[in-house]
Amino acid sequence: LPDGLKEIQDNVFYDCSSLNDITIPKGVGSLGNQAFYQCTSLTNITIHDGLKSIGNEAFYDCSALIEIKLPDGLTSIGKEAFYSCSALTSIKLPDDGLTSIGEKAFYNCSTLTSIKLPEGLKIIEKETFYGCTSLTDITIPESIEFIYDSFTGTALNTVTCLAETPPEVYFIAFMYANVIYVPAGSVEDYKKALNWSLYADKITAMPWHSHEIRKSIKRD
Repeated sequence: LPDGLKEIQDNVFYDCSSLNDITIPKGVGSLGNQAFYQCTSLTNITIHDGLKSIGNEAFYDCSALIEIKLPDGLTSIGKEAFYSCSALTSIKLPDDGLTSIGEKAFYNCSTLTSIKLPEGLKIIEKETFYGCTSLTDITIPESIEFIYDSFTGTALNTVTCLAETPPEVYFIAFMYANVIYVPAGSVEDYKKALNWSLYADKITAMPWHSHEIRKSIKRD
């Protein structure tokens, strides 16, 4: 794509099933809805600085995409943006600035093994990680205020919540988790909080290494 491009509009590469590699140049501010919808051969994408938003279904069913790094400065990821990217094992979210991830953004990314949610994110939306059957642990940053049924259909085993005050949570949010780590001084608060109380037997003080994660995220 040429330098000087400011946006990639809706549906530009819709169903380009032979497209396998693309570089989005510096200065592109937005990817439109369904911009790379069902580009089923796309294995490599490089995104340079400047991108602020990714539209709804932008990479829907890009089933050959293995990994992607999103640049700092990105503020929003649309609904179903990476829906059914079934080969996606790794996605690097920006460390700063991301405030919104849409519903079902990573729905059925069945080989996704890990993802770091950044500070600044406020809500984990409905079914964000539904069907991520290789995702076994997640750390919830302090900035999160509400968690929907975001992790149903996953293999989630361990949840680490960094907030001292329990965020609001949907009642089935962590029904399949085996252990939920929270700050040591907040264990009883979590056990008594609305809907968290359903998981009282799973809630325990976070181990030492999780405290280090908490400090590291604050420093970043």
